[in-house]
Amino acid sequence: MDKIVQRQGLYIYLSDLKHVKQVRKFGHIIYTHPMDQYVLLYTESRRLNKTLKKLNQLKCVKQVLLSQYKEIPTTYEKEDYEKGDFKF
Repeated sequence: MDKIVQRQGLYIYLSDLKHVKQVRKFGHIIYTHPMDQYVLLYTESRRLNKTLKKLNQLKCVKQVLLSQYKEIPTTYEKEDYEKGDFKF
């Protein structure tokens, strides 16, 4: 059985979307935005430093941002609305 691979999302801003083919080899493309000309790409976390270095060397890449998805809390507590401000 295969192990679950930890991945990191990258937002890659390109000078033109015709360069998506060059970026495709660095990971799995999830989304491309034609108006803002960026690509959401997932790559393995263990290769992140090498991938960032290679992406920043490409002439077609304007900016690379790391996804903040892992920092968003995904567990929520159920609130008791009877004790809240909704009581009249």
